[in-house]
Amino acid sequence: MPEKYDVVIVGAGTAGLSAISEVRKQTENFLLVNAGPYGTTCARVGCMPSKVLIETANVFHRRKIFNDFGIRGGEKLEMDVPAALSRVRHLRDAFVSGTLKTTDRLGDRSVSGRARFVAPDTLSIDGRMVHARKIIIATGSRPVVPESWRSLKNHIITSDDLFELENLPSGIGVIGLGPNGVEIAQALSRLGINIEAFDMEGRIAGLSDPAITKSAIAAL
Repeated sequence: MPEKYDVVIVGAGTAGLSAISEVRKQTENFLLVNAGPYGTTCARVGCMPSKVLIETANVFHRRKIFNDFGIRGGEKLEMDVPAALSRVRHLRDAFVSGTLKTTDRLGDRSVSGRARFVAPDTLSIDGRMVHARKIIIATGSRPVVPESWRSLKNHIITSDDLFELENLPSGIGVIGLGPNGVEIAQALSRLGINIEAFDMEGRIAGLSDPAITKSAIAAL
């Protein structure tokens, strides 16, 4: 017989953890299922480490206006990229540990495994059968590397890899210039990395106004 729950939440990322807080207002008879690392995409490889990297890049970039404030010698400053990345990982790990506390406190109401539907109200979690009145799918996303590029894997960095690096190459091509691609490309450029950026669209950063898009591209 399948185990029975009021709610099963599939995915322990930001959306899944938010769902738990709402579900607990109604019931404690729930189960959280997660495949892969815990700690949320935002904390591990998304907005939190990227904002630390951007902060570092912006601080270093400000050396270019030191003379305007009467501060001399800014042109002699150097970026220690390995030290900067070490700080990003240190703060990232602190962010992740905070989110892990939420799932650790769930005890046996959190299970690590891959869920698949066997009926509209029933999941198989690596062979463990679970029935639920409601099932919340919060599986998130991950970077996709095209099949034809996978032979180049030693030369490809995804957003999941970036914050694990201990150093950066002198030049990086950024493919995809949505909001995330643009902010990472600009941060890396401000750290002193030579950046070439590519996108199939005629606009960047999610902008839709042609005049603003033109100005943004020129500014970058």
